[in-house]
Amino acid sequence: MSKQIRYAVGLMLLTVVSASAQITQQIRVNVPFSFSAAGKNHPAGNYALEFNKERNLLTLSGYGSTPAILPTVASSEYKGEPTNLRFQRYGADWFLKEVTFSDTGQELTPSKMERELARSKPADQRILVAKVSR
Repeated sequence: MSKQIRYAVGLMLLTVVSASAQITQQIRVNVPFSFSAAGKNHPAGNYALEFNKERNLLTLSGYGSTPAILPTVASSEYKGEPTNLRFQRYGADWFLKEVTFSDTGQELTPSKMERELARSKPADQRILVAKVSR
């Protein structure tokens, strides 16, 4: 009987681990310019972005920096695009605008600085294709 209980508990743990892996997506990308996200400046470099579908949380991690939690909403413009990051530029300032995973698009909430620049300068967009990590 105890062997059956251990088997059942092991099977439940395996199921929980599998479900957890399915609700979190991670991508890695090299951003060749400095940018702002969630009101913080980030230097050019390699970044990992992790999206937890269950909690609707997007986390940005750079080498040697503290991970930043980015407030997002589901993108109304998501059209089943490949995994990528979309940046918006106002003058010389770049802002992370949207992160698209294979099955969802997450739009970042604009910071106060981005909203002010949007009113005064013309916008330009750039899309970076992200390397998907497994």
